[in-house]
Amino acid sequence: MLIGCLALTRISGRRRTYKSLVSRRINNLRRSPSAPVWQRNYHEHIIRSHRALNAIRQHLRDNPARWALDCYSSRPTPGEAPAIPASPQAH
Repeated sequence: MLIGCLALTRISGRRRTYKSLVSRRINNLRRSPSAPVWQRNYHEHIIRSHRALNAIRQHLRDNPARWALDCYSSRPTPGEAPAIPASPQAH
């Protein structure tokens, strides 16, 4: 059990380092220091089999088609122009 915990700690450390380096690079390119890059409250896991990998690949292929069906998303469908907010009315 201890060996498994050590391996997971190393993987977590590598993931944390990777995400930190990628975030720094993206924010440098965007000229937006400290801006969030990664989705919050996202649970990551280790892909342990080819079956799990194929299921994730299928999800990534199918997900854009389901975008318009997402009742929680107010964002435009990928490829669609974002809505322009109405200007405030002067009273």
